[in-house]
Amino acid sequence: MENQEALAQAIAGTFDLAIPPLTGDDAVMALLAERVNWLIVHDFDTLVRLLYRIDVPEAKLKKLLQENTDADAGLLIAAMIIDRQRQKIESRARHRQQPSDDGEEKW
Repeated sequence: MENQEALAQAIAGTFDLAIPPLTGDDAVMALLAERVNWLIVHDFDTLVRLLYRIDVPEAKLKKLLQENTDADAGLLIAAMIIDRQRQKIESRARHRQQPSDDGEEKW
């Protein structure tokens, strides 16, 4: 549950979305896909900057879009964004330093 909340917060902050607490995966995906579709039509440069900042792999995204020309691009891009954000959250959790119990300060 903690990772789900962190994911929703990361997406909400990056894409300026209001995501209520305890929102399920499908609802987050739908909200994000709607925002991505809006950005595709109205502010493509911002979408590109956000994808770059989130570190969505460009080659993988292009391939996915080319292979799924009949699919909703917003949903495909949203799925990649969510996947990348989950990877980052899991990586941070794995690499988070645990405080030691020896009473010594660590530099």
